[in-house]
Amino acid sequence: MPVSFQEVPFLRLLAGWIAGSLAYVYGLDLNQLCLGILFIGLFVLVYRLAGKLETSHFIGSLLILLMVLLGFGRSWSKDWQEMRNHFSQVEGELLLVGSIAEVNERQNSIALTVDVIGGREISRQKNLDKINGRLLLTVRENEGLDELIPGRKVQFKANFMEVAPPGNPRAFSYRDFLARKRIYHQAFVEKEDIMLLNQGGSNAREKIHTFRTGFIQNLKNHTQKPATAGMINGIVLGDRSLLKDEINSAFRDVGAAHVLAVSGLHVGIVFSIFYFFLKNANRLVRAVVILAGVWAFVIFAGAPPSAVRAGSMFSIFTLGGLFGKKAHSLNILAFCAFLHLFLEPNLMRDVGFQFSYLALAGIIIFFRKVNALIPAPRKLSPVKDLISLSIAAQLGVLPLSVYYFGQASPYFMLSSIFSVAGAYLILTGGLITGLLGFVFPAGADLAGWFMDYICGGLAWVMLDFTKLPFATFKELYMNPGTLIVIYILTVITALIWYRRVANWQMPVYSLTVLVFLTGFTCKLDSYGKDSFYIYSTGQEFLADVFVPGKVITLKTPGLTERSENFAASGNRQYYRTRNRKVRAITFQQGEEIKLIQTQYYSLIFSYGGAIPENLPTDSSRTKLIFMGAEEISERKLRGMNPSKDIVLILTRSNSRRVNASLKEYAEKQGLDVATNFNHYFSSKSN
Repeated sequence: MPVSFQEVPFLRLLAGWIAGSLAYVYGLDLNQLCLGILFIGLFVLVYRLAGKLETSHFIGSLLILLMVLLGFGRSWSKDWQEMRNHFSQVEGELLLVGSIAEVNERQNSIALTVDVIGGREISRQKNLDKINGRLLLTVRENEGLDELIPGRKVQFKANFMEVAPPGNPRAFSYRDFLARKRIYHQAFVEKEDIMLLNQGGSNAREKIHTFRTGFIQNLKNHTQKPATAGMINGIVLGDRSLLKDEINSAFRDVGAAHVLAVSGLHVGIVFSIFYFFLKNANRLVRAVVILAGVWAFVIFAGAPPSAVRAGSMFSIFTLGGLFGKKAHSLNILAFCAFLHLFLEPNLMRDVGFQFSYLALAGIIIFFRKVNALIPAPRKLSPVKDLISLSIAAQLGVLPLSVYYFGQASPYFMLSSIFSVAGAYLILTGGLITGLLGFVFPAGADLAGWFMDYICGGLAWVMLDFTKLPFATFKELYMNPGTLIVIYILTVITALIWYRRVANWQMPVYSLTVLVFLTGFTCKLDSYGKDSFYIYSTGQEFLADVFVPGKVITLKTPGLTERSENFAASGNRQYYRTRNRKVRAITFQQGEEIKLIQTQYYSLIFSYGGAIPENLPTDSSRTKLIFMGAEEISERKLRGMNPSKDIVLILTRSNSRRVNASLKEYAEKQGLDVATNFNHYFSSKSN
C-alpha cells in the first residue's frame, strides 16, 4: 500500500478519467458535465483562497477535474470516429468486404467477427472505400469452412440487422456484450453467399492460426485421456470447446473458473518461469528474453485483452528493472489501466477488464499481509506464497464475481490453491507437450503421459470439491450500490490494516450499515409486492408468479430444463427464489384452466384452448392468459363475456390462427391485449 497519494499519481488521474467516461456512458450532457466541473472548481478555488488547501492539492484537484472532462471527450470522440463512416449509415443493400478477426465454431454454424474495410452499394453501383465497422456474421453451416480463419478477407452480401436486446428480464444481454466490442449489427448468410478473397499463408495471423491448430492437434495425438487435451487447451489457449461440461461446471461452481481463461495469472506463470531460469543472467539479456517470451505467449494464446493487459504490466516491471527504476505497483497498474482505457474506453465496462485489474489490485494490496499471517517453514515458502497469492486475488474479485454470476463457494480459497498450482504444472507441461509434438513425437508422448495424470488429478479434486456440503451458494443477488459500498469498505479495511488511517470507526460503521440498507431495500422491493412474468421461450410457455414468501411456476410439458434456466434464472435470482416456497405446475395434454389468486391479481391461465366460464368480478386486476392452443372454439369464446377492464394476454405457444382469432375477438370486445411473442410480459402491484 502507498504511504500517500503522491506515490500514485496515475491512480488519481485514472479516477478522474473513469468518472468522465462513466458520465458519457450514462448519458450525461456535456453542458451538465461542464457546469458540474465549473461548480466544483470554484468550490476548490474558494478553499484555496481561504488558505485551507495547499497549492499542490489545489493543482492536483484541478488536474483530476481536467481528466474528468478528457475522459468524457475521449469516449465521445471514439464513438464519433466509429460511427462517422459506419457501414450501417449507408442506405440500401450492400456488398461488403471485410477481414476476419475472430472465428467461433458453434453446433450447426460458424460465427465470424468481421472488420469491414470496404464495399459496394448494389442499387447505385457505387464503391464504398471509406466505410468501417464490425459485424457478427453467422454462416449457417460449419462443414467445409476450414479456410475461414483470422486474417483472411471475405466478401458477402449484408442483409444486416441490429443485435436484439435480451428477451427476458435480467437475462444476459448479448447486445451489450457485443457492444463492448463495438459490434452493433449481425447478419446471417449461407455457405455459398460468402466468398474468400485471399488464400495462402503469407498473412501473420494465418500463420499463427495454423500453428495453434497444429498445437491443438499435437495435444490430441500425444495424450490418452480425452479430458487432458481439453484442460490443456483451456489453460494454455483459453479455449474450452474440448473441455467436458462436467469439468467446466465443477471449476465454475467452486470458484476456480479463472484458470480456464487466459489471463494475468497465466502470463504471470510464463513470466515467473523465464525469470526463474534467468535470474542470474545479464540484466539486458534477461529483460529481452522475458519480454520476447511473454509476448510470444500472449500472441500464441490469441492476444485476449486480459493477457495483453497483463503483458503490458509485466513489460513495464521488466523495463523498470532494466533501467534501475522503481515505482509503486499500484501506480504501474493505474498507468496500464489508463493506457488501455485511452485506447478503448469501452473496456471500462468489460467484465474481463474489471476482473483482471481487481485481481491484480487485490494481490498488490493484500499479498504481503496475508502472507505474514500464514505460518510456514522457509522450505515451504513457495507453497505459502502460492496460497497467499490465491487468497489476495480472490479478495479483490469475490464481490464482483457474486455481482455478475450470482454464486459463490465457501471453498474458493482452498480450491484456488489447487487450481493455481495445477495451472502452473499444466501450463508448463502443456506447452512442452504441444511444442515437442512438432519436433520430437516420442518426447511429446512421454510428456503427454505425465499430463494425463496431472490433468486427471486436478479434475478429480475439483469434482470432489463440488461434493462437499454447501459447495456452492447459488442465486445470490447484489445490486450495484451494494457492490460499490463493499469495495469502498474493502479499501478502508486495507488502509486500517496498513495503519494509514487513525479515526476509522465512523466510516467503517457507516458503510457497514449502508451495505445492509442497500441490500435490505433491494430485498424489500423484490419481496413486498405481487409480480408475475411470462417469459419468452419460443413455442413453449413459462410463467412465474411471485408473492411474499412464495413463487408459483407454470409451464407447458415440452419446456426443457435448459430453456427454463436460460429464460428465468436471472429474474429468479433477483427475486431470491431459493428463499421462497416453490410450487410448480406443469400443464398436461388436453384443455385445462388454472386460477392463481394473489392479494393483488386474479390470473387465469387457459391451456389447450379451454374457455373460462366464470370470470372474477374485480376485472381491473384480472389477466386472462391463453397458451398451448392449436384450436379454439369460436362459439365458447363468444359466450365468455368478459369485462372491458380485463387484460387478454396472447403467447407464442398458441398457433398463429388461435392468436389471430383471439386478437380479433379482443378488438370487438374492446379489451386490452398484450403479448410475449419476442419479449417477456410482466406486471407488478403498486
